[in-house]
Amino acid sequence: MMLYDFANELAGRVLKTIEPHIVKGQIAGSIQRKKKQVHDVDIVIIPKPFTFTGVIPTTLIKELGAEILRSGPKILAVTIDGNQVDIYAANEQDWGIQILRWTGSKEHNIWLCNRAIDKGMKLAVSHGLEKEGKVIASRSEEDIFKVLELPWIEPAEREK
Repeated sequence: MMLYDFANELAGRVLKTIEPHIVKGQIAGSIQRKKKQVHDVDIVIIPKPFTFTGVIPTTLIKELGAEILRSGPKILAVTIDGNQVDIYAANEQDWGIQILRWTGSKEHNIWLCNRAIDKGMKLAVSHGLEKEGKVIASRSEEDIFKVLELPWIEPAEREK
């Protein structure tokens, strides 16, 4: 476990290190929800096209003293000084659903999925809000909330 300030600073260092290789990046998870204690650091990024395969170059993240736990096309999981950092790759089309998914909380995501079902839709955390098999909202969290007829819920209030 990490305290919020430490985890937020660590996430900032990771983002700064990988910045040349991403279109955009955002801290998600417990840090985004402003939890006092954070289990791990979650970051969602859109990698620059043709910059690399996988999420980020492992040599780049090793500059921070990272040890690679898992590396693939959609995730890079590492530890830095014993603290877990998970970096998830997204694209412009699924940016919003990925931020929503990895920010959580788990209970909030389940609540949103049930809300979607009540509205005759499906919230697929892998690619967005669907109706009749077609993705109708996924680019931003705000779009997903709007289609679910919900007011914006700040990440710090997403504990349902």
